[in-house]
Amino acid sequence: MAPTPPPSPPSKKARTQHPAETNGHAEPTSSANGDAGAAQATAASSSSAPSTSAAAPPPLYPIPRKDKSFFKKVKAKEKARESALAKTGEEPIWFDIVEILGKEEVERIMQADGGKGEWVERFPRDTIVEGRVRRLSAHGLGLIVAPTNDWILAVPHALPGELVRVRVDRNERLYSHCDLVEVLEKSEERRDDLVGCKYFGDCPGCQYQMLPYEAQLKIKQDVVRNAFAHFSKLPSSSIPPTLPTLPSPLQYSYRTKLTPHFELPLSLANFRRQHEPAPRRWRGAVSKKGNNGTANNQIEGVDQDELEQLTKQWGLETDVGFNKLKGGGRGILDIEDCPIATPAIRQAMPVERAKVKANINSWRAGATLLLRDSFTTEAFGADLSLAEAVGATAAAHLQAPTRDGGPIPATVGSSEVITSYRSVVREKVESTLFETPSNSFFQNNRSVLPSLVAYVRDAILTARNDPSSTSEEGDQYLVDTYCGSGLFALLLSPLFKETAGVEISAESIEYAKRNAALNSLPSVKFLAGNAEAIFATIAYPPERTTVVIDPPRKGCDEEFIRQLSALGPKLVVYVSCNVHTQARDVGMMVGLNGEDRYEIVSVRGADLFPQTHHVEGVCVLRKKETSKMTVEEVAAATAVQAEQAPEAAVA
Repeated sequence: MAPTPPPSPPSKKARTQHPAETNGHAEPTSSANGDAGAAQATAASSSSAPSTSAAAPPPLYPIPRKDKSFFKKVKAKEKARESALAKTGEEPIWFDIVEILGKEEVERIMQADGGKGEWVERFPRDTIVEGRVRRLSAHGLGLIVAPTNDWILAVPHALPGELVRVRVDRNERLYSHCDLVEVLEKSEERRDDLVGCKYFGDCPGCQYQMLPYEAQLKIKQDVVRNAFAHFSKLPSSSIPPTLPTLPSPLQYSYRTKLTPHFELPLSLANFRRQHEPAPRRWRGAVSKKGNNGTANNQIEGVDQDELEQLTKQWGLETDVGFNKLKGGGRGILDIEDCPIATPAIRQAMPVERAKVKANINSWRAGATLLLRDSFTTEAFGADLSLAEAVGATAAAHLQAPTRDGGPIPATVGSSEVITSYRSVVREKVESTLFETPSNSFFQNNRSVLPSLVAYVRDAILTARNDPSSTSEEGDQYLVDTYCGSGLFALLLSPLFKETAGVEISAESIEYAKRNAALNSLPSVKFLAGNAEAIFATIAYPPERTTVVIDPPRKGCDEEFIRQLSALGPKLVVYVSCNVHTQARDVGMMVGLNGEDRYEIVSVRGADLFPQTHHVEGVCVLRKKETSKMTVEEVAAATAVQAEQAPEAAVA
């Protein structure tokens, strides 16, 4: 009989538990020393706590065993996740599992237990296991073969070759998510002295602070290579070697947007439910959007002095930060500082946190705060250095933080922090100015954007001037799809006679038009596209047209790829924050049903988020002259390819 883990604390018991987690008081342990099946699980005995004659006094505001609103959120998240998995198919980690365990072993496991063997949990929650890391997953998790040799353990912040001790948190298909307990044997690449944040290891935001930057770039190059090998479904001969990852000039102090969040203390939420009708101070109107002083779910028209006094009197505490890494992201880790954020945001964060903590009684529910670095009006049109562009002096800008964080670099007055969801953010890339809504998307690392745009620009010129290309000479045209506020359309427009940006969001189109006028670029036009006819208003000659694609994480849908194939532009530059969906889409563009229409010119990653596992993908494609598919043939082939190719996970 398998040992059972110790009882979970109340916050964990309220969630789904393994069937064995009922009356057990022991903590099972397993170890792996390299020999298959050599480790045995052992249980540490413990005795029940002695009973007391006097019952503990009830809390001032009793907390029910189950908070209904909280569990409704959990249920909604689980339902959304199930729906996402049904649409996205295999996760990137699945390919790692098959390669590590072996295809035959995986098939055997899947056929066991009535065809559900890959879902049979091998380890109860809180089991302690020792093992050696085989490789890193695309999301920066160290992958370990479990002592049973038929299961994978995935743990953050562990490097290949390291012997580690982990604690099982939750089980997935053929693998378990684990928390890192201890590194028993360190990798030669591990440099703990490089860690620049005191929350590293507890906060889920960064994965690679213990690695030299060159090693981080190499890992991301491998992620891009593996994504195209697994998700494009193309033969290796059709995929060129992955180029080295484009580095970021800044490895810290680069992130221009943070969105810390918090939840209402359960004691306060339950007190309100038990005292209906609520006092007047809890019945104010709710502002759905506003600045962090009157942000989402906050009650307006309240006496702030009274609320602050009540907060201190009741001893209410709330954490403002990000989901905890350990324990599967349950609960919020109180974050006072984030060294990868710009100095302006780091200075503003304590102020915004203090507002929430002092006035927690004015909130109906938890909310997400906004901290967004924006150029000041004075700096918007000025010629700034790279250090000034990120709001720090040159010395502070180049200095990496230490583990305790150290002092926040002083700003030079070029940045201000926007906290309102209704405001406008000012950005500047090279000499081009941008204004965007504060709640919209814009790349969050302005230090690397000039390098990224320069690479895209050079890639277009190189592919256009390739002697092997039969592209017609003459005027060239650009179509920027998913254009947002016009980043690539405006920056690349000098290379083309005419440029058109296409976007479904009407608000984004309005800002893109404003940015074109702001930069005096009358040759750039922006069109509100229709999902059923994205390119209906584009009349450029395809043999002299370049299309830039920069979609959201889910990638392009089947209808977009069909329309793009029907348009048949000479060059396509695909920029993506999810290299797995990018590889899937590129695979459909290159060869549908055996008909090669495009060839991949180059594939490269760009590091927009140093210290994390995220990597931006840039893929350049050129149309083959032999492709003669009609619109109807493209539509039919796209449907067939979409059924055959796996969807990439968007998480």
